[in-house]
Amino acid sequence: MTNTTSEKIAEYVRSELGLTLPITLEKLITGIEKVQGRCIEVSGQQEDAKYRILNQENLKFEISYAKEQPEESKLFAVAREFGKVLLS
Repeated sequence: MTNTTSEKIAEYVRSELGLTLPITLEKLITGIEKVQGRCIEVSGQQEDAKYRILNQENLKFEISYAKEQPEESKLFAVAREFGKVLLS
């Protein structure tokens, strides 16, 4: 897969989720909400982020992320968990 193809795929996914560059945590959470997901910030969570399926029939899921980490780390942790949802 060439960079051009990767860029086209990334642009398509961003477009479908309503995301624009630069992607912020707030924009990512809004995109996740568009596909039945929700994100919650949790104090004292051991993992930087984790996801769980809330309802298999309605395809609802939740990503929780640790409040104590830096903002940029929250963005990458939530994005990683969202990627797991997409690929699982």
